[in-house]
Amino acid sequence: MIVQYSYISWSPPYLTEGEELELGQRIAAVGREQFEREFRESIKKAHLKNQTPKSGIAAWPEEIRYIILIVLFGVGGLFLLRA
Repeated sequence: MIVQYSYISWSPPYLTEGEELELGQRIAAVGREQFEREFRESIKKAHLKNQTPKSGIAAWPEEIRYIILIVLFGVGGLFLLRA
């Protein structure tokens, strides 16, 4: 079994007065809603880019993995019954 978890800790970034003004001007230029939409999309893209692709058995289709698991348990059960 593979268990994955994420721990997210965030504190607001420290911006100089010039950076705050620049950010405010960018938000004012495109509007708050559009700025937030673009920001959320950039976060999603960064998150997807940082995910590692599945490899090995984890990359196999889920149905195949379950079939193999059932067969292995079945063979194990047969050996236990013979003993």
